[in-house]
Amino acid sequence: MFFKKSLTFYFLLSTFYFLLSTYTHMYLNKAILIGNLTRDPELKAIASGNKVCTFSIATNRTYKDANGVRQEKTDYHNIVVWGK
Repeated sequence: MFFKKSLTFYFLLSTFYFLLSTYTHMYLNKAILIGNLTRDPELKAIASGNKVCTFSIATNRTYKDANGVRQEKTDYHNIVVWGK
């Protein structure tokens, strides 16, 4: 099950990166997020026929606070991918 989720995540991430690369404009910033899926991706078709995929990724980061103590924080990112 974990392997299947990992493959799905990497496929969705590569699709997301491709869409960003294809439609890059001067005002659009790129971000590559590498993390763990927090829930199964949901693929929906809307009335116009376009497909929408939503999923969530958790990323970890470590930093030192003002006292010099190492802290670890988890950030959650909700991702929405639009496609045909």
